[in-house]
Amino acid sequence: MVQKVRTLLVVLSISLGVTGVGMIGQSRMVFVQGMEDSYRASSPSHFTLLAEPFSEKELAALAAVPGLGQVEARRTVYGRISPSTEAPAAGADGWKNVNLQVVKDFGGIVMDRFYPEEGEWPPPGVGLLLERTALAYLGLSIGDEVWLDLSDGEKHRFTVAGTVKDPLRNSAEVSGLCFGYLTGEGAAALGLPETYNTLSGKAESSSADKKLLNDLAVRVRDALNAEGKAVFSLSVPEPGKHWAYDLITSMAFILLAFGGLALLLGSGLVVNTMTALIHGQLRQIGVMKVIGAGDGSLFRLYLGMVLILGGIGAAVGIPLGWGAAFLITRRTTDLLNLDVSGYGLSPSVVGLQAAVGLLIPALSAFLPVYRGTRMPEREAIGGPDPGREAQAGETIMGLKGLPRPLLLAIRNTFRRKGRLALATAVLGIGGAVVLSVFSLQASIGRTLDRSFGFMGYDIRFTFPVPQPGEALEKLAFGLPGVKKAESWYSATGTLLRRDGTKSRDLAIAAPPEDSGLLTPVMSEGRWLRKDQADIVLTSSFAGEEPDLRIGDSVTLTVQGVKQTWRVAGIVPAPKEVDAYVGYGSLTRSVGADGTASLLQLGMDGADLEEQRSTAAELRRLGEEKGWKLNAPSFTAEAREVQEKRLGILIGFLAAMAVLLTVIASLGLMGMMSLNVLERSKEIGILRSIGAADSAVWAMVTVEGMCAALLGWGLSAGLAYPISRILGSQVGLSLFQAPLDYRYSFLGLALWLGGVLVLAAVATYLPSRKASRMDIRDVLNYE
Repeated sequence: MVQKVRTLLVVLSISLGVTGVGMIGQSRMVFVQGMEDSYRASSPSHFTLLAEPFSEKELAALAAVPGLGQVEARRTVYGRISPSTEAPAAGADGWKNVNLQVVKDFGGIVMDRFYPEEGEWPPPGVGLLLERTALAYLGLSIGDEVWLDLSDGEKHRFTVAGTVKDPLRNSAEVSGLCFGYLTGEGAAALGLPETYNTLSGKAESSSADKKLLNDLAVRVRDALNAEGKAVFSLSVPEPGKHWAYDLITSMAFILLAFGGLALLLGSGLVVNTMTALIHGQLRQIGVMKVIGAGDGSLFRLYLGMVLILGGIGAAVGIPLGWGAAFLITRRTTDLLNLDVSGYGLSPSVVGLQAAVGLLIPALSAFLPVYRGTRMPEREAIGGPDPGREAQAGETIMGLKGLPRPLLLAIRNTFRRKGRLALATAVLGIGGAVVLSVFSLQASIGRTLDRSFGFMGYDIRFTFPVPQPGEALEKLAFGLPGVKKAESWYSATGTLLRRDGTKSRDLAIAAPPEDSGLLTPVMSEGRWLRKDQADIVLTSSFAGEEPDLRIGDSVTLTVQGVKQTWRVAGIVPAPKEVDAYVGYGSLTRSVGADGTASLLQLGMDGADLEEQRSTAAELRRLGEEKGWKLNAPSFTAEAREVQEKRLGILIGFLAAMAVLLTVIASLGLMGMMSLNVLERSKEIGILRSIGAADSAVWAMVTVEGMCAALLGWGLSAGLAYPISRILGSQVGLSLFQAPLDYRYSFLGLALWLGGVLVLAAVATYLPSRKASRMDIRDVLNYE
């Protein structure tokens, strides 16, 4: 029976390690393959421009642009969508943001492709197609009707004719943005003209790098300008990269790191259990050597046994790893809108699992087996020398002021120092990962606080054309709850590099230099100063232009006007802004003084519903005065989108932490089970001289608690470097800068409680078994 328990522990240790490797390897394959498949299926464009409405005439003129391979034009319209049965009010709850794509020829899409999934294709008449994730997000079914509001004062009724699979779109649940698709007839029903405002293009060369693509996009923009069409924005994504590349890269890094930790912990368990297994069979080894068995044959015998146990563990762990991967990737791929072709077992992952199941146990068991089979016959039959153990025990038992049962439990903790060290290391590393998840979550929250604290406004309005800023501010201050109102100017500019080339278009925001709605925390340099031609770059744009330094003079072309600015600083800021300049400096240079492109409002403690109500009222009042205001955006919603996206990472980290915690718990349970088995006779003697069952149970439980506290102390120290590395990697991938790090002392306290609970659970079965041992059997135990 004793050997069966030990054998079971070996198999469990191996199978858990194989499960972890399979879960991690299969998950990584699903994410990476899903991202690559989705990217290829979309046939993505190399650049996209948003411009003034243009026609087929201007589109045909672009054929002369050198290096341009293909172009495709659509009309893009932003608005709101509501699944209400009755026409909802402008400020009513239930409106969601929508991006409508008007496509002239659904059968001739050559880039940024989307595909029919359910329903009619193309949509008939005034039918609307929704991106597949938007349907569930809005709680709709095919055939339901929705309301569309395009900020023109009218609400339009459309029928959902079907769904499409758009591989490059973020899911509606994560982004808070729905995508819809219309034919020209549907656009006409909305009152939209038969012109385009969005241009996508591809280079002739499929191997063009980011700089060449940027130069091509700039030439296309200049060609449109030459046709009299202003270009509002120009986007050149990193070639070959899916929009979720940074997020999935972070997840892949975490998977690889945690996979290594899972292997390390699994190996520690195998070493512990194999050492105990060999130790428990020393007498049999001695007897076999007496009757003629050689060291080599015994070594091969026990190593072969390890390989058999490894094969059993692999057979159990392979399907469990696949099932775990399925559970943790299915939800994540839905959130990322990845097109996963299947969840079949990956031959490479299965091969790796088989290798782990066979090789890692063999390598882990090599030294214990070698030492056990090389032990002299007399020592093997007689057992290890108890002298050292007794000497170490005398020191602890000599301590004053503590109850003898407690001293005995503490002594027992340190009797098998090698086993204790391995179990503590396993628990410490597993706990360090748990604490790292807490610290990473705290660091992400702190980073978001810093980022959104930088933007002190709650509501933002943009205008289709510049509006009178001061008049809008006065109108806003007349509404309840508005404590701050600032009109800003915004524009698109182009950086002229020293080598004569041009950058991509920059999104430039021009707040008042003494803005009360910005709290910049500078990475380098300083913030804007009044009446100075300063420019502050965001971290993301500064990363694209590594030659720029604080104090450099840069020339920007904004609305056809060239102006020189001095780089004053670099600030972490949202990706939708590339640079900040002073309001007066910019508006004077482009002849727009006194006008505003957007209006920012700071509310006095209003919740999101109150903010929506205020925004709807301001929009109504502004339109009564003839001022056009686009649909508002809310900082609270933007933060929620970021938290959902980063929540995918946190959830994934939590799944990894659970796996490693299970391994660590198994290590503690295995150590306690082996300790109880080896001290069966000792426990029997204690019970024979009157020790109560509860005393035996308490002694074993306290022993487990002592080991758990040692593991907790180790995890508290290891968590700092591990969480620092994770925070740096995740921050660089997602924010182009390390996270604003915070060590989670709350997590440390929670993990202390958790590790004590784990110790109680891990020692329950061993302590229960110890307290119920039959005295006669254990006294006869060999």
